[in-house]
Amino acid sequence: MKRRLLKLGLLILAGAIVNIVVAWGFSVLGVDVHQTFGPGSFVFEIRDPGASWRFTSEGEGRLFGVLTDWRGWPIHSLSSDTHVDLNGAVPIDRPSFGIVASKSQLAWSTLTFPKVLPFRPIWPGFAINTLFYAAILCLLFAAPAFVRRRIRLKRGLCPACAYPIGASETCTECGRRLIANT
Repeated sequence: MKRRLLKLGLLILAGAIVNIVVAWGFSVLGVDVHQTFGPGSFVFEIRDPGASWRFTSEGEGRLFGVLTDWRGWPIHSLSSDTHVDLNGAVPIDRPSFGIVASKSQLAWSTLTFPKVLPFRPIWPGFAINTLFYAAILCLLFAAPAFVRRRIRLKRGLCPACAYPIGASETCTECGRRLIANT
C-alpha cells in the first residue's frame, strides 16, 4: 500500500513538472506578439492554443500597460502579470509572478511584448493538466510491463520471473501464486 502511494505521489510530482515545462515552453518558444498603438487607452487581447495575452494601456499620453499572460496546454495552467512602461527610450518590464525571458521592444509605434516564464498557478487548470500528464506518464511506464506479463502468460511462463509454469498453482521458481489460464 505504501509503495503504491509513493508511486502515485511521484507520478503526480512528475506530472506537475511536465505541466510547468510545457507552460514555459509555450512562453519561450511561442510566437512574438506585436501591437501597434496610438494615443489613448486600449485593451488588446489574443488567444492562441497554449497561450493568451491581455494588454491594457492606461491614460492619455502615457504609454504604460499591464500584460497578463496565461500559459499551458490543454488548459491554461500558469499566469503572470508584467507591467510595461514605455515612456523612456527603452521599455521597462516589471513582472509579478514570473521571470522575463526576453524583454519587450519598441520600434516606431509597434510594441513586441516580453516573453515571461509564469509562476502563478491557475486553479483548476494546473490540477487538471498535472493529472493529465501524470496519466500519460503512468501509461508510458506501465504499458511495457503489462505487455511483457501478457506475452509471458501466452507462452506458458510465470508472468513475474518468466520461469516455465508446471502443474502447480504457484511458481516453483519465485513462489508467486498463478492465476488459472483458461
